[in-house]
Amino acid sequence: MKDSSDKKHAVFGKYKGRINNYLSAAGYDMKKEGEEWAKRIAAAKEAKQNQN
Repeated sequence: MKDSSDKKHAVFGKYKGRINNYLSAAGYDMKKEGEEWAKRIAAAKEAKQNQN
């Protein structure tokens, strides 16, 4: 079981770097985008609490 997990992580790591390079070249700041995403999640949680 450990062997398949190691293979999965190796493939993911390979493509994660390529994806990040592509997004950076397209002008996306992944740190900023992550922060904005966290804000949207927090706002959605707050809206859901206010709804109940």
